[in-house]
Parts: sequence; structure tokens; C-alpha cells
Amino acid sequence: MCRFLGSNLRIIPVHNAAETVKLMLTIAKVTSRPRADDIRYKMAMTKAQIIEKSPVWKMLQEYQLHCN
Repeated sequence: MCRFLGSNLRIIPVHNAAETVKLMLTIAKVTSRPRADDIRYKMAMTKAQIIEKSPVWKMLQEYQLHCN
């Protein structure tokens, strides 16, 4: 039988008490301030790299150069 660890965002299925504890520890680690800040920074850097390498971004930069 499945138990569910619920939040207001989603329901996460867990199969036993050990999984529940492991999942709760993972959530606590990820949501702790230093760890969350590190994850946000990495996501922002990844987003910036994706945008920078985007052909649309390059086209917009070229367009801006031609307009000046």
C-alpha cells in the first residue's frame, strides 16, 4: 500500500516509512537557506548560458547593433 507525503503543491508517493524519512531529509536539505541559495545561483547561471547561446538572442544583439 502506498502512503503519500502531501503538500499544497503536489502529492509525492512513498512506499514505506524509510522512504518517507529519506524524502523528508532531502526536502529539508534542498530547502535549507545555504543550499537553496546555491541551487538558485546555479539555475540562474544555467539560464544565462542558455540565453547567451540562443540563436534568437544572437539575432536580437545583431538587430540592436544595426539600429544604433
